[in-house]
Amino acid sequence: MSRVVVKVGGAVAGESAGAVLDLARENEVCVVHGAGPQISLEMERAGIPVEFIGGRRVTTPEGLEIVRSSLAAVNEALWAALGQRAVPFFGEDIGLRAKTQLDQLGAQPK
Repeated sequence: MSRVVVKVGGAVAGESAGAVLDLARENEVCVVHGAGPQISLEMERAGIPVEFIGGRRVTTPEGLEIVRSSLAAVNEALWAALGQRAVPFFGEDIGLRAKTQLDQLGAQPK
């Protein structure tokens, strides 16, 4: 059995469950998902500017909770669509930590 990592965009996460389950018939599958459209929508609703630099979202401290809740919502919906075989968690649940990359986004550290 092979291991496969699949990146699913937030815009298609719910609709991709069938394809993921097809892969899981003969592979061990790890799904990594986004929530881009959901994050942008919720930030706009909260009056927080949506900004991208070089195609990457700029997440301010004010927007961080929206990012987390949007990712959690997509995770829950995808988990529900995949069924009991799926195990939902955040990267921090297994020890992954984010690192600020200001220099790579064109901004200078303060």
